Amino acid sequence: MTTLSTNPTPPVAITDKLRDLRSAVTRWLLVAGFSRWLIWLVGLLLGDFLLDYVFRLDFAQRVLCGLAMITVLGVVLIRRVILPTRVALDDDALCARVESRHGDLKQRVITALQLSRLTDPQSLGVSPDLVAASVDQGVDAAASVDVNDVLDRKVYARNGWVLLGALVVLGVFAGLAAATDTGQTWFNRNILLGDARWPRDTVLNVAGVENRRVVIPRGDDYTVVVTAEGVVPAIVEIDFEPVEASIFRKPHSRQMTRIGESSNQFETTFANVIEPFRFRVRGGDDRGEWVTADLVDRPTVGRLKLFLTPPSYTGLGEQELPPGKSPYYVLTGSALRLHGLADKALSGASLRLPNGEAIEMIWSVVPQADALGDKPGWAFSAEVGVDRLKAGTYALELTDSNGLESKPPTRFALRPRPDGDPSVEASLNGIGTLVVSKARVPIQMVLADDYAITKARLIHFARVENEDTPAADEEPKKPTERTRQLSALKDKFGEKRIKHEHPFELRPLDLPVNATLGFHIEADDNDAVAGPKTGKSRMFYLTVVTEQVLRDDLLRREKEQREEFARLIKDQESMWVQARSIRAAGQNEPTLSRPLQMDLTRLQKRQALIADRMETIARQFAQLKAEVVNNRIEESGGPVELRLQRQIIDPLRELASDAVPPIAARLDQARISGSDSAGRDSALADAATRQEAILKRMRVILGHMIKWEGYQQALNLAYEIAGAQEKVNEATLKAIRDIFNEDLFPPEKPGDKPK
Repeated sequence: MTTLSTNPTPPVAITDKLRDLRSAVTRWLLVAGFSRWLIWLVGLLLGDFLLDYVFRLDFAQRVLCGLAMITVLGVVLIRRVILPTRVALDDDALCARVESRHGDLKQRVITALQLSRLTDPQSLGVSPDLVAASVDQGVDAAASVDVNDVLDRKVYARNGWVLLGALVVLGVFAGLAAATDTGQTWFNRNILLGDARWPRDTVLNVAGVENRRVVIPRGDDYTVVVTAEGVVPAIVEIDFEPVEASIFRKPHSRQMTRIGESSNQFETTFANVIEPFRFRVRGGDDRGEWVTADLVDRPTVGRLKLFLTPPSYTGLGEQELPPGKSPYYVLTGSALRLHGLADKALSGASLRLPNGEAIEMIWSVVPQADALGDKPGWAFSAEVGVDRLKAGTYALELTDSNGLESKPPTRFALRPRPDGDPSVEASLNGIGTLVVSKARVPIQMVLADDYAITKARLIHFARVENEDTPAADEEPKKPTERTRQLSALKDKFGEKRIKHEHPFELRPLDLPVNATLGFHIEADDNDAVAGPKTGKSRMFYLTVVTEQVLRDDLLRREKEQREEFARLIKDQESMWVQARSIRAAGQNEPTLSRPLQMDLTRLQKRQALIADRMETIARQFAQLKAEVVNNRIEESGGPVELRLQRQIIDPLRELASDAVPPIAARLDQARISGSDSAGRDSALADAATRQEAILKRMRVILGHMIKWEGYQQALNLAYEIAGAQEKVNEATLKAIRDIFNEDLFPPEKPGDKPK
């Protein structure tokens, strides 16, 4: 009899049989699970093949189908293979299954298995000998039983045949995929996710597409051009949608335009593309893959500096042109240098000249510290020499590493800036239009040029009124011009601005009475490229008259100024009376009435104008004085000049600058005094007193004018008498010569004694 040990173990005969049963169950489950999984695999592959073959799935759809197949196969694998085989089968469950299959065992095997696990049967009140006997009986019963018959061998065999059939079908499918064009196309499209196309009657090719992508410059118009091969469809459509659009959302569609009636090309244009999108074309039995349109920015000029070097004669060095101020005006003979920075990697850069010629620019990568923003930049530069710099529009054309050109190119324009003629301003100081032959004509001139004055001259001619009149068929003779270089300016030549007064002496010209003298000033600049250029002043014309005629003209102009001054005195008297009247009317009133306020305002303005009128009369008398001196009627510092200056000109200017303005100020103070009646009365009283004082001084000046006018009249009369006497003498001598036919006073010869 078997004796039970202190630490019993399950009977080996029973556990070995149970281990074999457990392995058989696992094999059974694996065959059943993999047979189902292979059925799903074969079915899904066939379904994918048919679906893609019939509907020509695009790339995204094929990816989704592949993901769906993987998901389904994974679920089947987990549910049919992994999970069942991971269920733990203990010995008791297996014994119970065997006992249920073999009823004649009467639970002896499971009893023996359980009793063998007892470690101390006596503590439980069980006899060890009885336990050992029960175990022995269970072992003997298990030895006579085939435990594997609890499995359904028919189902196991059927699952095995299914597994084998599925493997055969899968092998055939793989062979077809490897050996046939159709199979290879499916394998490329659905397993490798390639670009292979199913055989079709119509083939649509999209121009410019590589790897289902096309590059479009941002903001440009993009024209999709499709070429149909094989059977050309009547209609080709294009589907398009944003890149981030859901695959379940229906894309937009439009019909493409056929290029020509019988052409095999179709096109459609997307205007101003600013966002990425994707598209595909459909026509006939072909439906193309989705093509993604990637947007890239064209190369642009982030910074541009232009440096202009004017011609050397200007004396100017290189100058930076202000950015964004095109067109730029440049002198002929200038040179240009430019330096710019692009925002993208460049593969080429050129400067297009106005004549169409292109200058290849030098370009290179610059460090990040010298670039725009936080990215490295690409610098480019070019030089345009004097011989190539012309007026017109220049264009910077950049090409990036993708072959995209800058569009539109950065442009700047140069416009011709002519080096203008020198500016010559001339005026006559102290001389009128009537002069005597011995006069001195002071010419005040201001010569100016942008860069330098190098020469100046006086051009003059004389025309005599009594010269013979040309015949009708003859052209009038042009007076001979004479040139007088202004050598006094030689030390100032080279300056930009020259101010000078030139005394033009008429005596050496020996001009007859009634001759017309014309003259002007010319000046040359230092333009060494297209010059030198000449500037001219306006033409001046002077008429040569006798001294008597000039005196009469001066006397006439003096009378005009005296009459004007007399009217000025009357106006001042009127204002004096009006100031007193306003004062009297407002003495007992806290404020002036509206009419009186308006009268006071007008009075103040009239009084202020008196000073300007006085200054104008003083200038006219100063002109008369200067003409007397410049025509040499009287030398400088003579009695006429002193009388005019001291008795008329100086007093008039003193009144205009010192006496009249305080009166206007007091009148204005009275106007703004408001309710201050005392202040207003004081201001009006002071103004009236001052007006009365200047009236007295004005009458004194008027008296001097009258005296000077009388003196001039007497002097002119004396000249007229002398002139008349001279004419009588000449007439008498002429009559004597006519009577005696000889000259009573022949010209003296050298060596003759005085008669």
